[in-house]
Amino acid sequence: MSEYNLEYLDKQIENLRKKLYDSIKNNDTEKMESISKKLDELINNYYIQE
Repeated sequence: MSEYNLEYLDKQIENLRKKLYDSIKNNDTEKMESISKKLDELINNYYIQE
């Protein structure tokens, strides 16, 4: 996996982490589920590429 892909992955995870924190703070379970699915997709794509 290239440096670029890792940097992109890192930024995506950081953005999702912030959104997840906000959704927890606002008790928005729908948003939490959506973010969780996106994180799963990112992780799965990472392992497929590796």
